[in-house]
Amino acid sequence: KEDIKIKATDKKLIVEAHVQDRKYYKKIILPSKVKPETAKATFRNGVLEVCFEKKTRKLWKKLRR
Repeated sequence: KEDIKIKATDKKLIVEAHVQDRKYYKKIILPSKVKPETAKATFRNGVLEVCFEKKTRKLWKKLRR
């Protein structure tokens, strides 16, 4: 658990892990933009789960007079 590092941007997630003599590195392109500051990770029964809030687009409608 202590040897798992997670880095995130709005479009990708990078996971690095070091266990004894083994290393793991994975870069994952996310399907939609997220807020990296909202990342919450849990490691349970050998499964790492990382959750983010999605970024939402604000659509502004132009008003005509």
